[in-house]
Amino acid sequence: EISARKKQAHAQLNRLRELVADISFQYSHVIRAAPRKAVRTRGHQNVRRIGHELVFHARIYSRCRMRLVQLGCDPETLRVFRVLTKADLRASTAIVNPNIAGSTSLRLSWLWHIRRWQILGSVKRVHWLRARAQRQRWHEELTLVAYEMQWTVRYWTRESSKWRSALDIPSASAGAKAYAHRKYLFWYKMALVADKAFQQS
Repeated sequence: EISARKKQAHAQLNRLRELVADISFQYSHVIRAAPRKAVRTRGHQNVRRIGHELVFHARIYSRCRMRLVQLGCDPETLRVFRVLTKADLRASTAIVNPNIAGSTSLRLSWLWHIRRWQILGSVKRVHWLRARAQRQRWHEELTLVAYEMQWTVRYWTRESSKWRSALDIPSASAGAKAYAHRKYLFWYKMALVADKAFQQS
């Protein structure tokens, strides 16, 4: 019976993945791209229909897993067939709305890491491309930050030199020279503090 329950659980998980992917597709390619209200209405009706089917298969999987626990299944199998939550059945926001706030921290549910299904390759591909783009963006950001540190120190050093040269103007009044001296010290100290902080980082 344990072997039969495992096959049943795999079949239910496969169907759940298909349904979640279908909901994501309905939102991204039907509802969002609908040219008319009638198309959006049919899209929402399809989402509700798929949602009901999703709940049905989720209940079957939960009961199947409960039966595996009752049969004394080994811990390794139970680590594969985890407890199903509502968060695991949400539509992939990376497909529904690629620019949603917080999308850089999106992670696929454990449902997508059990087996590779060709029919669902696009879902995993979207998340893989997002993860690769995020990695490349951080590498680019690291390079830019290193250069920005140098540019900041150079700019403040140039500003201090500019105000330092203002002190040598013969026609400048005492008040103007005092002001130039204060600005020179301000930019010079900023450059020193920034350079020290950047070298320690």
